[in-house]
Amino acid sequence: MPSPVNDSPHPLPAATVPLRGPLALGSIVVDPPLLLAPMAGFTNVAFRRIVKRLGCGLTITEMVMAEGLVRDHPRTWALAELSAEERPASVQIAGGEPEVLGQAAERLAERGADVIDLNMGCPVRKIVDRCAGAAMLKNPDIAAEAVEQVRRRSGLPVTVKMRTGWDDASQSITAARVLEQAGATALAVHGRTREQKYSGRSDLAAIRAVKRAVKIPVIGNGDVMGPQDALDMLRVAEVDGVMIGRAALRDPWIFASTAAAIRLGIVPAPPTPAERRAVLVEYFEETAMRAGEHRTVLHMRKFASSYLTGFPGAKRLRDRIQHLETRAAFYEVIAEVFAEGPPTPLVADHERLRRAGGTFDAADDPVPLSEA
Repeated sequence: MPSPVNDSPHPLPAATVPLRGPLALGSIVVDPPLLLAPMAGFTNVAFRRIVKRLGCGLTITEMVMAEGLVRDHPRTWALAELSAEERPASVQIAGGEPEVLGQAAERLAERGADVIDLNMGCPVRKIVDRCAGAAMLKNPDIAAEAVEQVRRRSGLPVTVKMRTGWDDASQSITAARVLEQAGATALAVHGRTREQKYSGRSDLAAIRAVKRAVKIPVIGNGDVMGPQDALDMLRVAEVDGVMIGRAALRDPWIFASTAAAIRLGIVPAPPTPAERRAVLVEYFEETAMRAGEHRTVLHMRKFASSYLTGFPGAKRLRDRIQHLETRAAFYEVIAEVFAEGPPTPLVADHERLRRAGGTFDAADDPVPLSEA
Protein backbone atom coordinates (compact mmCIF):
# COMPACT_ATOMS: atom_id res chain seq x y z
CA MET A 1 0.00 0.00 0.00
CA PRO A 2 1.18 3.58 -0.57
CA SER A 3 2.74 5.28 2.40
CA PRO A 4 0.46 7.91 3.97
CA VAL A 5 1.05 11.39 2.58
CA ASN A 6 -0.68 14.58 3.64
CA ASP A 7 -0.11 18.33 3.58
CA SER A 8 0.08 18.50 7.36
CA PRO A 9 1.47 16.27 10.14
CA HIS A 10 -0.81 13.35 10.89
CA PRO A 11 -0.72 10.49 13.41
CA LEU A 12 -0.31 6.83 12.53
CA PRO A 13 -2.29 4.02 14.18
CA ALA A 14 -0.43 3.05 17.36
CA ALA A 15 -0.53 -0.64 16.44
CA THR A 16 1.53 0.02 13.31
CA VAL A 17 4.36 1.86 15.09
CA PRO A 18 7.11 -0.51 16.33
CA LEU A 19 9.35 1.83 18.33
CA ARG A 20 13.09 1.39 17.86
CA GLY A 21 15.99 2.95 19.67
CA PRO A 22 19.44 3.68 18.27
CA LEU A 23 21.34 0.98 16.38
CA ALA A 24 24.79 0.06 17.73
CA LEU A 25 27.54 -0.95 15.30
CA GLY A 26 30.32 -1.63 17.75
CA SER A 27 31.16 1.78 19.21
CA ILE A 28 29.26 3.60 16.46
CA VAL A 29 25.74 4.69 17.40
CA VAL A 30 23.27 5.04 14.52
CA ASP A 31 20.41 7.28 15.62
CA PRO A 32 17.86 7.14 14.13
CA PRO A 33 18.37 3.53 12.95
CA LEU A 34 17.96 4.56 9.32
CA LEU A 35 20.69 4.05 6.74
CA LEU A 36 21.20 5.30 3.20
CA ALA A 37 21.68 2.43 0.76
CA PRO A 38 24.74 2.61 -1.49
CA MET A 39 23.66 3.43 -5.06
CA ALA A 40 26.30 3.59 -7.77
CA GLY A 41 26.31 6.92 -9.55
CA PHE A 42 23.98 8.59 -7.04
CA THR A 43 25.15 8.54 -3.43
CA ASN A 44 28.09 10.89 -3.80
CA VAL A 45 29.42 13.22 -1.10
CA ALA A 46 26.92 15.97 -1.91
CA PHE A 47 23.90 13.70 -1.65
CA ARG A 48 25.15 12.03 1.52
CA ARG A 49 25.71 15.39 3.22
CA ILE A 50 22.15 16.41 2.36
CA VAL A 51 20.47 13.25 3.67
CA LYS A 52 22.57 13.34 6.83
CA ARG A 53 21.29 16.85 7.51
CA LEU A 54 17.76 15.68 6.75
CA GLY A 55 17.78 12.88 9.32
CA CYS A 56 19.74 9.90 7.98
CA GLY A 57 21.41 7.95 10.78
CA LEU A 58 24.29 6.52 8.74
CA THR A 59 25.45 7.25 5.22
CA ILE A 60 27.33 4.74 3.09
CA THR A 61 29.37 5.52 0.01
CA GLU A 62 28.50 4.02 -3.33
CA MET A 63 30.26 0.73 -4.08
CA VAL A 64 34.06 1.12 -4.23
CA MET A 65 36.19 -1.60 -5.82
CA ALA A 66 38.86 -2.74 -3.35
CA GLU A 67 41.39 -3.40 -6.10
CA GLY A 68 41.17 0.20 -7.26
CA LEU A 69 41.96 1.42 -3.74
CA VAL A 70 44.94 -0.89 -3.41
CA ARG A 71 46.21 0.23 -6.82
CA ASP A 72 45.73 3.89 -5.82
CA HIS A 73 43.37 4.84 -8.63
CA PRO A 74 42.47 8.51 -7.96
CA ARG A 75 38.87 8.18 -9.16
CA THR A 76 38.35 5.13 -6.97
CA TRP A 77 39.64 6.99 -3.95
CA ALA A 78 37.33 9.89 -4.83
CA LEU A 79 34.37 7.54 -4.42
CA ALA A 80 35.58 6.69 -0.91
CA GLU A 81 35.84 10.33 0.19
CA LEU A 82 33.92 11.16 3.37
CA SER A 83 32.89 14.62 4.49
CA ALA A 84 33.13 15.87 8.06
CA GLU A 85 29.41 16.66 8.07
CA GLU A 86 28.33 13.06 7.49
CA ARG A 87 30.43 11.45 10.24
CA PRO A 88 30.26 8.79 11.41
CA ALA A 89 30.03 7.24 7.96
CA SER A 90 30.67 3.95 6.20
CA VAL A 91 32.63 3.06 3.06
CA GLN A 92 31.35 0.12 1.04
CA ILE A 93 33.95 -2.00 -0.71
CA ALA A 94 33.60 -4.88 -3.13
CA GLY A 95 35.92 -7.51 -4.54
CA GLY A 96 36.42 -11.23 -4.84
CA GLU A 97 39.76 -11.62 -3.03
CA PRO A 98 39.73 -11.49 0.78
CA GLU A 99 43.37 -10.42 0.94
CA VAL A 100 42.75 -7.43 -1.33
CA LEU A 101 39.60 -6.50 0.60
CA GLY A 102 41.65 -6.58 3.80
CA GLN A 103 44.35 -4.36 2.31
CA ALA A 104 41.76 -1.87 1.09
CA ALA A 105 40.03 -1.81 4.49
CA GLU A 106 43.33 -1.18 6.25
CA ARG A 107 44.05 1.80 4.03
CA LEU A 108 40.52 3.15 4.51
CA ALA A 109 40.94 2.91 8.27
CA GLU A 110 44.20 4.84 8.01
CA ARG A 111 42.32 7.57 6.14
CA GLY A 112 39.61 7.81 8.77
CA ALA A 113 36.70 5.57 7.75
CA ASP A 114 34.34 4.83 10.64
CA VAL A 115 32.73 1.62 9.35
CA ILE A 116 33.53 -0.77 6.51
CA ASP A 117 30.64 -2.30 4.58
CA LEU A 118 31.27 -5.38 2.44
CA ASN A 119 29.17 -5.70 -0.71
CA MET A 120 27.80 -9.23 -1.00
CA GLY A 121 24.60 -8.19 -2.69
CA CYS A 122 25.34 -6.61 -6.09
CA PRO A 123 23.64 -8.80 -8.73
CA VAL A 124 25.28 -7.29 -11.82
CA ARG A 125 27.11 -9.72 -14.07
CA LYS A 126 30.31 -7.73 -14.40
CA ILE A 127 30.60 -7.78 -10.60
CA VAL A 128 29.58 -11.40 -9.92
CA ASP A 129 31.83 -12.60 -12.75
CA ARG A 130 34.70 -11.33 -10.58
CA CYS A 131 33.43 -13.53 -7.71
CA ALA A 132 32.34 -10.34 -5.95
CA GLY A 133 28.99 -8.94 -4.87
CA ALA A 134 26.23 -11.54 -4.59
CA ALA A 135 28.60 -14.23 -5.93
CA MET A 136 30.13 -14.42 -2.47
CA LEU A 137 26.90 -15.95 -1.19
CA LYS A 138 27.75 -19.06 -3.23
CA ASN A 139 30.97 -19.54 -1.29
CA PRO A 140 30.41 -18.85 2.42
CA ASP A 141 34.01 -19.80 3.30
CA ILE A 142 35.40 -17.05 1.05
CA ALA A 143 32.81 -14.63 2.41
CA ALA A 144 33.84 -15.47 5.97
CA GLU A 145 37.52 -15.01 5.13
CA ALA A 146 36.71 -11.61 3.64
CA VAL A 147 35.01 -10.50 6.87
CA GLU A 148 37.90 -11.81 8.96
CA GLN A 149 40.51 -10.03 6.84
CA VAL A 150 38.62 -6.72 6.85
CA ARG A 151 37.91 -6.84 10.58
CA ARG A 152 41.47 -7.80 11.52
CA ARG A 153 43.26 -5.35 9.26
CA SER A 154 40.97 -2.35 9.76
CA GLY A 155 39.99 -2.70 13.40
CA LEU A 156 36.64 -1.13 12.47
CA PRO A 157 33.05 -2.38 12.67
CA VAL A 158 32.37 -4.52 9.60
CA THR A 159 28.88 -4.71 8.14
CA VAL A 160 27.77 -6.86 5.21
CA LYS A 161 25.22 -5.82 2.59
CA MET A 162 23.74 -9.06 1.26
CA ARG A 163 20.75 -10.56 -0.48
CA THR A 164 18.50 -13.34 0.70
CA GLY A 165 20.55 -15.80 -1.34
CA TRP A 166 21.83 -16.54 -4.82
CA ASP A 167 18.72 -18.32 -6.08
CA ASP A 168 17.06 -19.58 -2.89
CA ALA A 169 16.18 -17.54 0.19
CA SER A 170 17.25 -20.38 2.50
CA GLN A 171 20.87 -19.77 1.45
CA SER A 172 20.91 -16.53 3.42
CA ILE A 173 20.54 -18.39 6.72
CA THR A 174 23.77 -20.34 6.25
CA ALA A 175 25.56 -17.25 4.97
CA ALA A 176 24.36 -15.08 7.86
CA ARG A 177 25.53 -17.53 10.50
CA VAL A 178 28.93 -17.92 8.86
CA LEU A 179 29.36 -14.15 8.57
CA GLU A 180 28.36 -13.65 12.21
CA GLN A 181 30.88 -16.26 13.33
CA ALA A 182 33.58 -14.56 11.21
CA GLY A 183 33.06 -11.33 13.13
CA ALA A 184 30.54 -9.27 11.17
CA THR A 185 29.10 -6.47 13.29
CA ALA A 186 25.74 -6.35 11.47
CA LEU A 187 24.02 -7.56 8.31
CA ALA A 188 21.96 -5.46 5.92
CA VAL A 189 19.66 -7.79 4.02
CA HIS A 190 17.94 -6.91 0.75
CA GLY A 191 14.81 -9.03 0.49
CA ARG A 192 15.49 -10.51 -2.95
CA THR A 193 17.81 -13.20 -4.26
CA ARG A 194 20.44 -12.48 -6.86
CA GLU A 195 18.34 -14.37 -9.40
CA GLN A 196 15.46 -11.96 -8.81
CA LYS A 197 17.71 -8.91 -9.18
CA TYR A 198 15.13 -6.09 -8.80
CA SER A 199 11.99 -7.95 -9.86
CA GLY A 200 9.08 -8.88 -7.60
CA ARG A 201 8.72 -7.61 -4.07
CA SER A 202 11.15 -7.57 -1.17
CA ASP A 203 10.53 -10.68 0.97
CA LEU A 204 10.04 -9.53 4.56
CA ALA A 205 9.65 -13.12 5.79
CA ALA A 206 13.07 -14.01 4.35
CA ILE A 207 14.64 -11.02 6.09
CA ARG A 208 12.93 -12.03 9.34
CA ALA A 209 14.36 -15.55 9.01
CA VAL A 210 17.87 -14.07 8.86
CA LYS A 211 17.14 -11.87 11.88
CA ARG A 212 16.00 -14.89 13.90
CA ALA A 213 19.05 -16.93 12.85
CA VAL A 214 21.70 -14.56 14.26
CA LYS A 215 22.37 -12.48 17.37
CA ILE A 216 23.99 -9.48 15.64
CA PRO A 217 21.87 -6.57 14.38
CA VAL A 218 20.04 -7.02 11.09
CA ILE A 219 19.02 -4.11 8.88
CA GLY A 220 16.16 -4.55 6.42
CA ASN A 221 16.30 -3.24 2.86
CA GLY A 222 14.08 -3.29 -0.21
CA ASP A 223 10.92 -1.46 -1.36
CA VAL A 224 10.94 1.12 1.44
CA MET A 225 9.19 3.99 -0.33
CA GLY A 226 7.83 5.87 2.68
CA PRO A 227 7.47 5.87 6.47
CA GLN A 228 4.78 3.20 6.55
CA ASP A 229 6.94 0.84 4.52
CA ALA A 230 9.77 1.35 7.03
CA LEU A 231 7.39 0.67 9.91
CA ASP A 232 6.23 -2.50 8.18
CA MET A 233 9.85 -3.57 7.73
CA LEU A 234 10.54 -3.06 11.44
CA ARG A 235 7.35 -4.76 12.57
CA VAL A 236 7.10 -7.69 10.14
CA ALA A 237 10.78 -8.44 9.55
CA GLU A 238 11.66 -7.67 13.20
CA VAL A 239 14.83 -5.87 12.13
CA ASP A 240 16.95 -3.46 14.13
CA GLY A 241 17.17 -0.80 11.45
CA VAL A 242 16.06 0.11 7.94
CA MET A 243 18.12 0.90 4.85
CA ILE A 244 16.50 3.21 2.30
CA GLY A 245 17.56 3.47 -1.34
CA ARG A 246 15.60 4.60 -4.40
CA ALA A 247 12.93 6.54 -2.51
CA ALA A 248 15.58 8.83 -1.03
CA LEU A 249 16.54 9.99 -4.51
CA ARG A 250 13.11 11.52 -4.98
CA ASP A 251 12.52 12.42 -1.34
CA PRO A 252 15.64 12.98 0.80
CA TRP A 253 13.28 14.02 3.60
CA ILE A 254 12.16 10.38 3.90
CA PHE A 255 14.67 9.91 6.73
CA ALA A 256 13.21 12.74 8.82
CA SER A 257 9.63 11.65 8.18
CA THR A 258 10.44 8.02 8.98
CA ALA A 259 12.31 9.01 12.14
CA ALA A 260 9.25 10.97 13.28
CA ALA A 261 7.06 7.96 12.53
CA ILE A 262 9.29 5.68 14.59
CA ARG A 263 9.76 8.05 17.53
CA LEU A 264 6.49 9.97 17.66
CA GLY A 265 3.99 7.98 15.62
CA ILE A 266 3.38 10.86 13.21
CA VAL A 267 4.26 11.65 9.61
CA PRO A 268 5.34 15.30 9.20
CA ALA A 269 4.12 17.56 6.42
CA PRO A 270 6.08 17.10 3.17
CA PRO A 271 8.66 19.70 2.13
CA THR A 272 7.48 22.72 0.21
CA PRO A 273 8.37 23.12 -3.48
CA ALA A 274 10.77 25.90 -2.47
CA GLU A 275 12.56 23.56 -0.07
CA ARG A 276 12.75 20.87 -2.73
CA ARG A 277 14.18 23.30 -5.26
CA ALA A 278 16.79 24.54 -2.77
CA VAL A 279 18.05 21.02 -2.13
CA LEU A 280 18.26 20.22 -5.85
CA VAL A 281 20.28 23.41 -6.44
CA GLU A 282 22.54 22.61 -3.48
CA TYR A 283 23.17 19.12 -4.85
CA PHE A 284 23.97 20.48 -8.32
CA GLU A 285 26.34 23.19 -7.13
CA GLU A 286 28.30 21.03 -4.68
CA THR A 287 28.62 18.23 -7.21
CA ALA A 288 29.79 20.71 -9.85
CA MET A 289 32.35 22.11 -7.43
CA ARG A 290 33.82 18.63 -6.99
CA ALA A 291 33.34 17.08 -10.44
CA GLY A 292 33.15 20.03 -12.81
CA GLU A 293 30.18 21.49 -14.67
CA HIS A 294 30.19 19.19 -17.71
CA ARG A 295 30.28 15.91 -15.79
CA THR A 296 27.69 17.19 -13.34
CA VAL A 297 25.27 18.26 -16.08
CA LEU A 298 25.48 14.80 -17.66
CA HIS A 299 24.94 13.21 -14.26
CA MET A 300 21.93 15.44 -13.57
CA ARG A 301 20.08 14.08 -16.58
CA LYS A 302 19.22 10.98 -14.57
CA PHE A 303 19.38 12.36 -11.04
CA ALA A 304 17.00 15.23 -11.82
CA SER A 305 14.63 12.83 -13.57
CA SER A 306 14.45 10.76 -10.38
CA TYR A 307 14.27 13.71 -8.01
CA LEU A 308 11.54 15.46 -9.99
CA THR A 309 9.33 12.40 -10.46
CA GLY A 310 5.73 13.40 -9.80
CA PHE A 311 6.11 17.08 -10.65
CA PRO A 312 3.62 18.03 -13.39
CA GLY A 313 6.22 19.92 -15.38
CA ALA A 314 8.85 17.19 -15.18
CA LYS A 315 6.87 14.75 -17.29
CA ARG A 316 6.41 17.29 -20.06
CA LEU A 317 10.02 18.47 -19.87
CA ARG A 318 11.60 15.04 -19.46
CA ASP A 319 13.14 15.05 -22.94
CA ARG A 320 14.87 18.36 -22.24
CA ILE A 321 16.10 17.06 -18.90
CA GLN A 322 17.58 14.02 -20.63
CA HIS A 323 19.50 16.27 -23.05
CA LEU A 324 20.89 18.86 -20.64
CA GLU A 325 24.24 20.25 -21.75
CA THR A 326 24.92 23.34 -19.60
CA ARG A 327 24.35 24.80 -16.15
CA ALA A 328 22.13 27.47 -17.70
CA ALA A 329 19.94 24.85 -19.36
CA PHE A 330 19.62 23.01 -16.03
CA TYR A 331 18.41 26.13 -14.23
CA GLU A 332 16.05 27.00 -17.05
CA VAL A 333 14.39 23.59 -16.98
CA ILE A 334 13.97 23.38 -13.21
CA ALA A 335 12.51 26.89 -13.14
CA GLU A 336 9.80 25.69 -15.52
CA VAL A 337 9.25 22.49 -13.53
CA PHE A 338 8.76 24.24 -10.19
CA ALA A 339 6.54 26.89 -11.78
CA GLU A 340 3.97 24.22 -12.67
CA GLY A 341 3.10 23.14 -9.17
CA PRO A 342 3.98 20.62 -6.43
CA PRO A 343 4.56 16.89 -7.03
CA THR A 344 2.00 14.15 -6.63
CA PRO A 345 2.42 11.97 -3.50
CA LEU A 346 5.21 9.41 -3.49
CA VAL A 347 3.68 5.95 -3.93
CA ALA A 348 5.07 2.59 -2.89
CA ASP A 349 4.80 1.15 -6.38
CA HIS A 350 8.07 -0.59 -7.22
CA GLU A 351 7.62 -0.96 -10.93
CA ARG A 352 6.43 2.63 -11.34
CA LEU A 353 9.48 3.99 -9.52
CA ARG A 354 11.77 1.76 -11.57
CA ARG A 355 10.33 3.16 -14.79
CA ALA A 356 10.59 6.69 -13.45
CA GLY A 357 14.02 6.52 -11.90
CA GLY A 358 15.77 3.54 -13.43
CA THR A 359 17.17 0.33 -12.00
CA PHE A 360 19.99 1.31 -9.70
CA ASP A 361 22.63 -1.29 -10.37
CA ALA A 362 26.07 -1.02 -11.86
CA ALA A 363 24.95 -2.20 -15.29
CA ASP A 364 22.48 0.64 -15.69
CA ASP A 365 24.26 3.58 -14.08
CA PRO A 366 23.50 7.06 -15.48
CA VAL A 367 27.00 8.36 -16.22
CA PRO A 368 28.60 7.79 -12.80
CA LEU A 369 30.76 10.74 -11.85
CA SER A 370 33.75 8.40 -11.51
CA GLU A 371 33.56 7.55 -15.21
CA ALA A 372 32.05 10.65 -16.85
